[in-house]
Amino acid sequence: MSIMTHKATFRWIIFFLVLLLMLLSMTSCTMIVMNLLLDGPEKLAGTQKDRNYRGGECRNVLIIGLIENTSQRVGVENAFTDRFTQPGLHPVVGSIILPDLASLKDRAIIDKLVQEEQIDKVITIEVKDVADKDMPGWLGIWLATPLPKGDLTDVSPSRGTTKNIRFEIGLWDAKALKREWTGTTNPVELFEILRHTYAAADSAAHTLIKEKILRPGK
Repeated sequence: MSIMTHKATFRWIIFFLVLLLMLLSMTSCTMIVMNLLLDGPEKLAGTQKDRNYRGGECRNVLIIGLIENTSQRVGVENAFTDRFTQPGLHPVVGSIILPDLASLKDRAIIDKLVQEEQIDKVITIEVKDVADKDMPGWLGIWLATPLPKGDLTDVSPSRGTTKNIRFEIGLWDAKALKREWTGTTNPVELFEILRHTYAAADSAAHTLIKEKILRPGK
């Protein structure tokens, strides 16, 4: 076999390998897109709901990141505001009208805010530590705990200090400031908190809206 024939054969092999890689890549991308379309975002790891909660239409929802770090708080609120922007549902960014989280302790300030902005529901996002010793059994402990009591003024800003954290999302009645529902994500690494925020927001929006726990107004 001549050198030219060897070169031609080699080129055909390279061509087919490149074509095969392109087809595999396209197939992989197609499967990912189809999974997203069919299954939606990743489900929350766990949810809890007040037994007496019956839902109801909501037009204006206040998004509050209960996070001590200001830049992280703004990033989290923006992500959740983006994902909860739906027809008939208008999210309000908490850091724009409530820059100081310490103000949450003053019931009069919250009542005035709810009245002026015509807020129906409040969504809070907390950062909770998941210690190494709690993984992977932390969820069982979380689900065994009753829905936290108290009102919104009792909640303190969270820090997130260990390497593993989770997002805990709360849905509150704006008038009574009582918690009606809460959900948690799977653990993520702390240093990637902002990268995981949109995924957490997608999961929360999918659960609350698609399952009609939070019903946008008509």
